[in-house]
Formats: sequence, C-alpha cells, structure tokens
Amino acid sequence: MTKRIDRSRLAEQVSPLLMLLAGMEPTLVPDTMVAALREAAAHPAGQLRIAQELAERPELLTGQGASAASPGVLRFIHALVQAGATTVIEPACPRCGRQRKLGRPFNGLRLCAGCTKKAVAMPCGRCGQVKPPARRNDNGPAVCQACWWRDPRSWQQCVNCGDHRRVAALTDAGPVCTRCRPRADIVCGICGRTGRGSVSRATGQPICVRCREPWIVCSGCGTSAPLQGGTRQKPLCARCVNPDPAFWNRCGTCGITWQLTMTECARCCLDRKLRQILTADGDAVAQQLEQLRETLVQVDRPDHALDWLNKTGVRDTLRAVAAHHTISHEALEAMPPSGTVEHLRSILVAAGALTPRDQRLTALERWIDQAINERKSVEHQRVLRGYAVWHHLRRLRGRLDGQPASTLYSGGR
Repeated sequence: MTKRIDRSRLAEQVSPLLMLLAGMEPTLVPDTMVAALREAAAHPAGQLRIAQELAERPELLTGQGASAASPGVLRFIHALVQAGATTVIEPACPRCGRQRKLGRPFNGLRLCAGCTKKAVAMPCGRCGQVKPPARRNDNGPAVCQACWWRDPRSWQQCVNCGDHRRVAALTDAGPVCTRCRPRADIVCGICGRTGRGSVSRATGQPICVRCREPWIVCSGCGTSAPLQGGTRQKPLCARCVNPDPAFWNRCGTCGITWQLTMTECARCCLDRKLRQILTADGDAVAQQLEQLRETLVQVDRPDHALDWLNKTGVRDTLRAVAAHHTISHEALEAMPPSGTVEHLRSILVAAGALTPRDQRLTALERWIDQAINERKSVEHQRVLRGYAVWHHLRRLRGRLDGQPASTLYSGGR
C-alpha cells in the first residue's frame, strides 16, 4: 500500500514538470523525460525533490541551473540535453563562464572543480602560498596538500613491503603505502589486462597498477610524459587526455607538471636527490657538477635517471666525484675504473663540464706508458717507446685524421 501511495504522489508531482517540459520541448516524448528523471535520481524521493524544485523554479532549465539546491537537477538537465533537448540549457560555471561539470555550492552558486579550488583557497600556514587547504595543522592554520605530504606524520613504514612511504590507507594490520593499498581486480582500459587497479579520475576508466607508472612518448603531441590515457599502442599525456588546465593539479614543487595530485613530480624528485648527493658534505657545488645536475634534470625520461640514481654504486661514485673541488679527466682516472665512471665522464662531456677527449686513444697511450715503464732496462724502454710512439701511434693518428678512434673502430670510416 505504501508503494502505491509513493507512486501516486510521484505521478502527481511529476505531472506539472512533464507539462512544463512538453511546452518547452515538444519533440521529447514523456517516456524520454521520465527516463531522464530516473537517470538523474534512482530513488523516488530524489525524483520528487527534482520535480518540486523545477516546478517552483522553471528558470533553472534555461541556463540558471548553477543556483539549484539539489545536484540532481543538474543531472536531469544533462540527461535531457543528451536526449536531444534544445531549449533546455546546461548551466555554465558562474565564475569562469565555461561549460564544465558543476560541483558543490559556494555562496549559493555551484562552481566547476577549478573555480571551487580557487574559491576555497587560502594562505597555507607553512609555505604561505594561496592554495586549497588539505587539513588543519594541529587544529591551527590550514595546510596545503603539498606541505602535508612533506610532513613526517604522513610517512610511515608500510606493513606489507616494509618501505618508509607516504600512507595511503590504514588497515587492521597497520598503515599501507600506495603500492600496497588493497585494490579490486579490474580489466585495465589501457592495456586490457586483469589485475589490481582503480578507476582513473582523468578518464573515468579502470587502470591497473602497472599502467600508472610508465612514462611514454605521447601519440598526440610527441612529448615525453607519464601515461594518463589512451592505449599502449597510442598512449596519451595529461594535456592530450584533457586540455582543460583547471582539471589538473600541479606539482607541489615546480608548479608546472600536469598531474592529478600535487605530489612531487619525477623531475623535481630527481633534482632534489641530486642536490642531496652532490652537496653531501655541505660544501659548495663545483661548477662542473652544477652543469651535470642541470643536464640530468632536463633529460627526457627523469624516471630512468631516478632508477640509475637509486643504484648504490652510482650514488657512491657521485659522492666521490663531488669530494673533488675541481672535476677533470685526471681526477676521474684516479678513481677505481668502472662503467659508472666512464658513463659519468660522457655525461660531463655532453654537459660541457669537461673538454671532449678521445678516450680510446688516451687509453692506448696510457697502456703504452705502463708497458714501457714495466721494463727495467733503460735501453729497452727507449726502443719500445720509439717503436710504439713513432711507428704505431704516428700511423694511427694519420689514419684518424683528427677523428676519434672509436669512429674508426666502429666502422664509421
């Protein structure tokens, strides 16, 4: 009996709305209007609220929907427009004037996500920048998201992997990080594989954990950036997924990188770690090392540079190089020979911090000197030096004709 009363009351309340819409949109049939109402609110109580508010304020249907008290009114208007309504108008954001999805009300008017962030922004109690507040600092001034994520209280040891990382969720066993946060198995909308993941806020499609990590060359603009949408064959960056700058957050450090959160981007993380390594002793950074840092920070794939930097041997080599006040080829040669040292030498040369040098020819000259000095007889040393320097080295330099030896040996000539 109760359901019949509810349905009867619903029909009475919806009838004026249907009559109003029939005069505004004669091409829409009543069944389409009722279907739009059910799409906006599944429960009869929500449908009643929508019908009552629109019956009292029909101007909401013609572009004034930003002042609607019920969010279901906006969903109903959107469903009508999608069904083919022409007189019904979806409201624009009253602050920026763009056609965007409107959220919670602010001073009686519903704003888009970007304008809402600007409306609620206030000076951060730590960095002083005007940003949306994330939480109160010990019940005191508001703190922005970037400052809170730098707070030691938001970092704990994950009970699953044991790493000291930012807390993503609190479980019965204890805090867990983002990588170990419980997720349901989904079919990824990017790679098509089934695994742990969540729904992307950028595309509204499910995305697995592995597709949240890689950097790609965007198929739309050709830039190197984190994967945000598309497919593995045609990946897309943030700007190509959604070109609206108000939709995206910015890196909390540089304020440039487009991303869904205000966490430190990979490039800023790389810059911070390089500064820590190269200034470990508190001394001033040598000019050559500053050039090295700037070159590494500007690489196309900062995630690859971070992986390289996370190797213990690389960090130890960089600290040893930073201990020298002046970086030179001779200082690098005094270090234990390794592939890391030679790779670092090539980066310093590419950055302009060291003068170019033919490493193969230099290694040959060093080997000749070592082989000659091992001879005890002065006469033998004189004969070997004349033979090696005036015969082999002279002929090799003539064949090279000013080109590096690696070009000749690799088949370049």
